[in-house]
Amino acid sequence: MENENKTRPWFRFLARSFDFILLSWIAIPFTFTITKFLLQSFIGVLFYAPVYLGLLCFIEAFFISTIATTPGKSLFNIEILKNNGSKLNYKSALKRSFLVWWRGLGTGFFIIPLFTQAKAYSDLKKNGATTWDRDLEVSIIHKEISFVRIIIIILIVLFFYNIYQYGKSCERNFKKTGIYIPEKK
Repeated sequence: MENENKTRPWFRFLARSFDFILLSWIAIPFTFTITKFLLQSFIGVLFYAPVYLGLLCFIEAFFISTIATTPGKSLFNIEILKNNGSKLNYKSALKRSFLVWWRGLGTGFFIIPLFTQAKAYSDLKKNGATTWDRDLEVSIIHKEISFVRIIIIILIVLFFYNIYQYGKSCERNFKKTGIYIPEKK
């Protein structure tokens, strides 16, 4: 059963957050390269998020144009389609991704996202659509989330949390010994 009239901004936010985490893992070789280059100076640190998030637009557009969703949106049972029900082509999906990057994420630059995300949230709650979706005549379709899907989401969150904790454990050991080994409890 579809719930096209529900905006579900928090599901959209969580889906996008999941996509950022997942795509970061997929792009690890590139991430190391860009991190090494950009984090060498204060200016690089300021531009790390805008550059990185801008580059993720190309990957997101690929997913949206081919399967009408992204891995995170798929978990939350969200689809992105034209108002007539067809898939966006790559050019339209890329335009939407860059509009989200600019208007919704504020390019990720410093504190700007606090304001752009608040504005996007307000627009979504007030008008039932974000400015970029209205401009591109795009519909966001929210289908019901089953109990099984909720369990899968929880397990994925726990998986990423455990990997994060393992990495922190290795980092603490590295600082002590100079060797990456997990802590023993």
